[in-house]
Amino acid sequence: MRQQLGKLGIISTAQPEQLRDEQQKQLQDIRVEFANQMKQLQRQNRRYLELLLDMLERGVNR
Repeated sequence: MRQQLGKLGIISTAQPEQLRDEQQKQLQDIRVEFANQMKQLQRQNRRYLELLLDMLERGVNR
C-alpha cells in the first residue's frame, strides 16, 4: 500500500533521514523567502510613509 501511494506521489517512499533533510531544506528555503519578502515590505512601507509625510508637510506649509 505504501509503495502504491508513493508511486502516485501521495506519500514519499524516502527514508526518514532523507525526508527530514528534504523538509529542513524546504523549511530553510521558506525562511529565506519570507525574510526577503519582509525586507521588501519594509522598504515599500518606508517609501510610502516618506511620501505621506512629504504630502502632509506640503499641505501644512501652504
